[in-house]
Amino acid sequence: MKKLLTTTALVALVASVASAETKVGGSLQVTITDAEAASTGAKSSQGTAIGYEHEIDMKSSKELDNGWTSTIHTEGINDDSTAGLIDDVSLKLSNGDTTLYVGQDDMTAFDINMTPKVFELEEDNATQSTIINSGDGTIHDTNAFGISQKVGEGSITFLYSPDTSQDSANGDNTVGSGGGSGYEIGYKGSFAGVNFGVAYAEDKAALDNSATANQAGESTIVTASYSMDALSVGFSITDDDNAGTTDDVKTTYLGATYAVSDNVSLGVQFVKGDDSDATNDEEVTQFDVGYDLGGLMIYAYHSQAENIGGTANNDADGWVSLWHHQLLLNLKSA
Repeated sequence: MKKLLTTTALVALVASVASAETKVGGSLQVTITDAEAASTGAKSSQGTAIGYEHEIDMKSSKELDNGWTSTIHTEGINDDSTAGLIDDVSLKLSNGDTTLYVGQDDMTAFDINMTPKVFELEEDNATQSTIINSGDGTIHDTNAFGISQKVGEGSITFLYSPDTSQDSANGDNTVGSGGGSGYEIGYKGSFAGVNFGVAYAEDKAALDNSATANQAGESTIVTASYSMDALSVGFSITDDDNAGTTDDVKTTYLGATYAVSDNVSLGVQFVKGDDSDATNDEEVTQFDVGYDLGGLMIYAYHSQAENIGGTANNDADGWVSLWHHQLLLNLKSA
């Protein structure tokens, strides 16, 4: 049976490449970054450095004999957290309003933060914030099964990972390692011009049948945004019950962007991290500006972080200049 399944998968892959629509893309992101070392006293610069994030992206789709559409996707990325690894990988089967899925990070129920941004959310930049978080209980970066169903003006998505310690580095025929299961369920929709989303995620810290006292990592998110002409505003609130601890974190995002022209955008983000074990709330204010040259995005921001780690007056500023270039080729074969 295993040989039959493997052969069938191989034939499907070859067919999709030989007679399908195939998209091949890539991007290079160059950053020039400087930030202060967090301190309650005199501040000092950590020094300016040049960094890179580059990725190669391949996607191919084919309509099957039964009317469903099969899509495969692979993204290789090299950045500060996934050096030279396959980051996103998936096989999707779609028919009308229904999509079935198996893979890593190519379908999400929880990662739906709708806070407007010029390029990146505060936590993805060099702010040095340590409390601010967007979901400890999610099954991000793990292999999962999923289904997404369009419902009215939105969609509901469910993901299940049988072992959250497993990811796209797995070879075929890999067995579980007892990492515990996890799942996400969420809804995204719109009403009267307002986009909104809600989701819940759980990542068990121990085996499903374990007698240990470890808590399941649980996260919830509520988010919404509204756009009127050139102005967009929005918020997101995430609550995290961290696995294995009594430590709870609530993160609140507020953001706004304004399109000065078709090419120039301005943005501001206010983010607060409330840790139940910390004396003070961690707060970050970020100002952004972006200039789109049609394929090349030039982006700069300045962030101000206060009470880092929950320590009063433990502050630091950060600056980034970022150049992002993206290329996409669309190949079709009969």
